Amino acid sequence: MTTGSSMASWEEALFAAWRTTSRLSIPSAPSSDHLGDRAWTISRSLDRFSEWVRVLFNAMFRSTLILLAWMAVAMTSPAQMSVWHRGPEVSEWLSPLAHDLMEEEEARNRYRDANRLIGDEQWDQAAVLLQDLYDRDSENRNLAFKLALCLRSVKGRLDEAVPLAVQAANGDFAKRYNALDIEETLPSEKALDLALEVLQYAGYYGEAFDMAHRITEFYPERDFRHIRAKQAMKDCVFAADCTASPRDMGIRPETGLNSVARDFSPVVSPDGGSVYFTSYREQTAPLDKRKGRLFRASRTQSGWGDPEVLELGASSEDLTTIGILGDEEALLVHRGRGKAGDVWTAKWDASGKLVWGEKLEAPIASKHWETSMTERFDGLERIFVSDRPGGQGGRDLYRTVLLPDGTWSEPLNLGARINTPGEEESPVLSADGRSLVFSSNGHQGMGGFDLFRCVRLDNGSWSEPEHMGHPLNTPGDEVMVSLDASGQSGYLSSSRQGGLDLDIFSVEVYDQPEEALAVFIGKVLQWQVGDVLEVKSTDGGEPVFRVFRARPGSGSFVAALPACREYRFSWVRGDEVLQSRLEKVACDAAYGNERRVGRLDAFGWAVESQSGEATAGLGAETSATSEMVAEAVNHEVANTEEVQTAMSAVEDAEAEVAVEVTVAPDVKTAEPESNLVDSAVETEEPALSFAEPVAEAPAPSHSFEPDALDVAEPTSVSMVEFKAVSATVEFGYGRYLTRSTDAQVQDMVKELLARRAVGEVPVLEIQGSASFVPVKNKQAYKSNEQLAKMRAEKARDAIIRALSAEGLQVGVDFSIVLDWGVAGPEYQGDATEKREEYRNYQFAKFSLGRQLIEQR
Repeated sequence: MTTGSSMASWEEALFAAWRTTSRLSIPSAPSSDHLGDRAWTISRSLDRFSEWVRVLFNAMFRSTLILLAWMAVAMTSPAQMSVWHRGPEVSEWLSPLAHDLMEEEEARNRYRDANRLIGDEQWDQAAVLLQDLYDRDSENRNLAFKLALCLRSVKGRLDEAVPLAVQAANGDFAKRYNALDIEETLPSEKALDLALEVLQYAGYYGEAFDMAHRITEFYPERDFRHIRAKQAMKDCVFAADCTASPRDMGIRPETGLNSVARDFSPVVSPDGGSVYFTSYREQTAPLDKRKGRLFRASRTQSGWGDPEVLELGASSEDLTTIGILGDEEALLVHRGRGKAGDVWTAKWDASGKLVWGEKLEAPIASKHWETSMTERFDGLERIFVSDRPGGQGGRDLYRTVLLPDGTWSEPLNLGARINTPGEEESPVLSADGRSLVFSSNGHQGMGGFDLFRCVRLDNGSWSEPEHMGHPLNTPGDEVMVSLDASGQSGYLSSSRQGGLDLDIFSVEVYDQPEEALAVFIGKVLQWQVGDVLEVKSTDGGEPVFRVFRARPGSGSFVAALPACREYRFSWVRGDEVLQSRLEKVACDAAYGNERRVGRLDAFGWAVESQSGEATAGLGAETSATSEMVAEAVNHEVANTEEVQTAMSAVEDAEAEVAVEVTVAPDVKTAEPESNLVDSAVETEEPALSFAEPVAEAPAPSHSFEPDALDVAEPTSVSMVEFKAVSATVEFGYGRYLTRSTDAQVQDMVKELLARRAVGEVPVLEIQGSASFVPVKNKQAYKSNEQLAKMRAEKARDAIIRALSAEGLQVGVDFSIVLDWGVAGPEYQGDATEKREEYRNYQFAKFSLGRQLIEQR
């Protein structure tokens, strides 16, 4: 063993010398104009040659000593002494030398192996080797630096890294730091950055502030490390304030979901019964080489069941869960390959297996980087992440809405209020679309990525982002939070336990909502576009009237209603009540009591039993009574004004759906198997009158004991109608310029301002058109198609300039959809004779569709 070790060391020494020689580069011959460069190159080559000689000499000298040490050890045996004909007196001075040299060689091997493990990001194994070396030489600040680096990167060992990082940062730094040289006792200046990070992440905000201040004095003002340290000082002050005033919420690690590897990006189903997440578990490759795999866990009475892997795609694909569509109708998954990737849907086939659905195309997909997306429960709005040009910097949040023709609008940057020069990530819309949570490292936070929340204002824009406070946020990275339909419970992806890996934590928000609401998921089996679900209180208390709309294609919806009340649910199509039933919501059904999302029995003709009775409405979580309507529903109305209000509410609700919801022409009814959700609309309570009779069957009775409960007065809503309007700028032959002062532009500005004033973010359509008369000015445009496009673009530029003068910003206050094309009769050499006919197709047209807007 000893001989082999010595020979191996000799070979390694020669190999080290050879590697040093191999790094000597032969510079290319410089030109005569660069004699200074040639002198520098020669000097540099001489320096490298001297270094090679030194390494070779040291290697030969050390190997000779090791060989002598081996001989000394060998001679300690009487048999060996007889061979060498030497007495014990020779080994008396060689044996201690051999022991010291072998210990030194062992230390060098450990240090070398530790550096290799650090390079492979095997932090825990490297920490074991470095800990042994540090225990032998605890004054070595370089060993303290490397050990702190490893412990900071191992989950749960951040506190151990604190004293080591501070020791490494206090003192001088190596002028020419060699990370691979065991003789190096001083760390590099990177020890300052490590100490700041460790102190900040461990919650030592005062000490971290002082370290950041020291860094600002160490580096000049324009150095990025100086700038980063200045921000860290602000983060420390902000973090200290947050921890001094924590929010009322519970955060705990989900041991049933987490592993020793990275577990992140949890997505919870609307009813909280399932959670999907991404994990690197059961992989041994370096961290940057591992691929995300999808897992699902189902809730049991004792917690979460064992996570099961969802096999999707090739092993070379890096998969990440980013969201759920509706009531687990589909998953949103980012499919990554290298540095590229796209957002896809994944759906369950007839056998219950998860299979790939479709790639989300434009306007979301582009040649740039789109990492995440969220969709409102009713499927009418999407917010996604992209680093496409034109943003605030880094990755920004964009919004697109479903247009009446079934296409998606051009992406709308959410503007400087939400987006920053930093990175915005992982947006999550609430079920009703009224709140948005996202992660950002650009807004002022506690450090790293923090979670922020905005609410949709009455004018349709988003409020200033609000930091969601501690303990939800920490100095580590809070990358994503997913909440159930209540918005009160969910799961968090965070690195708060230290280490480079993320873990999953449960989140419970204890803040009392303004109303004690019961949250339900329901479904209408034969839902069609234009249907509405009206909910009206019938118990004589404070009047509640709300209108819900289901998701196109599935008929699923989410309803949040004050508890301890009785309601009539009416499924309405046009002026006909297709089905109606009473639902009694128990007083203990409010979400804050048992923190559960209930399920309503489905609406639709297929749900009737043979006896004609309807199924119970609110399941185990509530007490409910259901009645199928068996005769005409004739509501007595006190006066004509109430009748008009009622009919107006129904017509407005129907018209709004017609404007916002689009399905394929061949889709007439909802699919019975799917589930998805909706957002609520509140209006003043009307008394309804319907002409068509509908059968009503008796319903099972359930006990209902109303307890005293204060119910907040519902918000009164009126509907403002804007009719469809358009304005056309006509052009002569070859002309294409629209000016912001043109009358047509000013007319559209007034219309946009009016819609914006009542809270809508209007979508303006601009169409450019050209006739088939051949173009002549090919210096400006080469084809009729390009001329049509230029007319659309110039019209767009003109309206943007005009609205900017009024303080409105494109992408924030309004969005634009651009279209162009060549139209009209074929050209037959008759441009003069048919000038007026061709002129009809030479225009830029502005259009705003009919809109019904809630005015609060």
